[in-house]
Amino acid sequence: MGSRIAICPGPRTGLLDHLVPLCSLLKMPLVVQDPWVQAAAEIFYPPIQIELAEQQLQSLLDPYHILYTFESCRLYPGAHRFGQEVYHGPQLSVCGVHGNSDKFREDYWAEQYANEDIVLLYGEHMRACFDKKGVLERVKKWVRVGNFRYAYYLKHREFFDQKVQSLLPAAKGRWRLLYAPTWSFPPAQGPQDSPFFEQMQKIFQVPSTIQLIVKLHPFMYRLFPELLQQLREKYQTDQIVFLDEIPLVYPLLTQVDAYLGDYSSVGYDFLTTNKPLFLLTEGPLTQAGVFIPNLDLLYPTILQTQDCGHHNRQQIYDYTFGEPVPLDVLEEVLP
Repeated sequence: MGSRIAICPGPRTGLLDHLVPLCSLLKMPLVVQDPWVQAAAEIFYPPIQIELAEQQLQSLLDPYHILYTFESCRLYPGAHRFGQEVYHGPQLSVCGVHGNSDKFREDYWAEQYANEDIVLLYGEHMRACFDKKGVLERVKKWVRVGNFRYAYYLKHREFFDQKVQSLLPAAKGRWRLLYAPTWSFPPAQGPQDSPFFEQMQKIFQVPSTIQLIVKLHPFMYRLFPELLQQLREKYQTDQIVFLDEIPLVYPLLTQVDAYLGDYSSVGYDFLTTNKPLFLLTEGPLTQAGVFIPNLDLLYPTILQTQDCGHHNRQQIYDYTFGEPVPLDVLEEVLP
């Protein structure tokens, strides 16, 4: 076993929720390329060793033998891409997928992992997708990691719950609904291409019995800061709560009563709570919740639905993550 290090390329705060648990488990440092990513890791997670890459990655990564990341990175033998920077070195690449989303199932994305040395997959859902695309037969090895992020949350539950509770105003007897839309499907080039901006006016017509918690995709905060500030000024109250750009997922899910989303991987994460899901897009996850194609019926449907999909929720969760992989076992099987 050689020395290992994890890399979070560019301003990708969304990768921290995968990288930090493994850095903590494997006692490896995390290299970040953006000061805000460093700040987010230090604010929202228990302490790990973090290094801001103010120098080029080449000299920083040379002493290490194994590189962990949660994007595909290998370009060709001896080269790895992290954001806009190409690193040349012989290191072993260990790459995971950052979320089990229903986006891009037929698009070119899993194929980008075909040249990695080791690929980390949650469970059968990801494995079947990689197999269908002919990727599994090309990678040297794949490891089922299960829901390691949830296991890490449970290990530090008191720390994380206090973090999230400090960010949320009191519900005042209202039902908490988490709205966590994905970036877009297909990828957006501007606000006009994102379904969030098309749907938000009706979604923000919130009944008095509901508190809406809005967690947007990290790309939204980076690409449309002025537009989001205008939305805050127009809609933000103690009933419609816009969260800042925070990477935490599971600590937030435990604080709400139901989920509203689309193709986002957060919907699959929410299965851990065994609470109601409401979906604005149709896909495999709708078997575990309620599909609402007409936004005019959004809140009437939510208010009339007591619960749904209990059996399917467990079935789809098992298909997505499989049996739990204890953290100490994961520590032994990872390079």
